[in-house]
Amino acid sequence: MTYNFDGFEYKAPELSAYIYSVGIFIISLKNGQVIRHEPDNPDDFLVWLKHHRIRDVRDELPPHIFNAFFQMKRR
Repeated sequence: MTYNFDGFEYKAPELSAYIYSVGIFIISLKNGQVIRHEPDNPDDFLVWLKHHRIRDVRDELPPHIFNAFFQMKRR
């Protein structure tokens, strides 16, 4: 798997963390910027992020905060 994802202008090493909900990814870049990305195929993009071990912010949220915002099971 490459550092590039088709239709996404940033390379994997530039990414710090992400959070995903309803087809929209909010991504923190290592340069401090925060961007929004709506890929055509969110499942493929998620696989790409996980392959490159980009942090999922939801994994770091305490359960009560996670449940208040997302009200769903963790992936």
